[in-house]
Amino acid sequence: MWNGVAGTIGGNILVTSDGGNTWSKKFIPLTFVSNIQTIENHCWVSGFGVGYNAIVYSDDFGDTWTPIFEEDSLDFEDIFFSDLNNGWLCSHSFVSAPIYNGSIYKIESDWLSHIIIPSTPQQIYPANNSNLEEIIIDFEWEKLDYSLTRLQISTDSLFNSFYVIVNSGNGDTTFLGNNLYIENIKSVAFPYDQKYYWRVRSENKMGVSDWSETWSFTTSSPTNVDETNSPIRFSLSQNYPNPFNPSTKISWQSSVSSHQTLKVYDILGNEVATLVDEYRNAGSYEIEIDASKLSSGIYFYRIAIHSDKLTAGSFVETKKMILLR
Repeated sequence: MWNGVAGTIGGNILVTSDGGNTWSKKFIPLTFVSNIQTIENHCWVSGFGVGYNAIVYSDDFGDTWTPIFEEDSLDFEDIFFSDLNNGWLCSHSFVSAPIYNGSIYKIESDWLSHIIIPSTPQQIYPANNSNLEEIIIDFEWEKLDYSLTRLQISTDSLFNSFYVIVNSGNGDTTFLGNNLYIENIKSVAFPYDQKYYWRVRSENKMGVSDWSETWSFTTSSPTNVDETNSPIRFSLSQNYPNPFNPSTKISWQSSVSSHQTLKVYDILGNEVATLVDEYRNAGSYEIEIDASKLSSGIYFYRIAIHSDKLTAGSFVETKKMILLR
């Protein structure tokens, strides 16, 4: 039985069963750990990855994990369980610098009964046998409650080898990126002119599902692309890579010509960088950040597009990124 647990940054926790003399590393589907609580062999961990926040639970000393509460608009902080049926969560949400909203949630008392043997998730995108003229692929599949998702991508239809995008995950060559492991959408980059195969399955403390069908897609170089064409919507993309060290790229698009600002804030809401503050024509943009002078931690970047052509007067969106040294 473990008698000590320590959180880390980067998808692992450290556990000890001898009072701290020796420690072993356990994979966890969170990039950043906010809080840990244990009761005998039961362990709850709150934290976040890219685009999601979650409480995950293990009753086998960290060998398997099950998400019991997920939310993408809140930042999870402290958790406390008095017993298996009574738990509380403290969270906050970023409004605009330096304003945060704080909340306390009571975990449903019957949460443990909702964890059943998972079913097989259905793939959504990329569609089977599709041809993609883009280098950023947004994987999407059915998200099942109380389950993690394992994604495998290969250039081999039998999956004898794997195309590893971010890291090797839980000790093998199957892609177990933290965000893809728990969330159903994330952008990852692929080279052009290559055929790929992909499949998914669900996992939790009760077991694993069958693999989904094997779908394929082919990447090819974009043709007849006029980069001066204006986009038809407003959007702020998740920075890539994320987590990053020391540089990352942020892209956005605007369907109107307007004054635009792009600023970076630290976890306390202090402005640490102004990346854009100027009039720009309608179009798609990308900027690279050099964060070599910033310390490790959580940061927010916020785009504001101001125009009298917009009903609300402006388009504003904020996303979170992680500097991991």
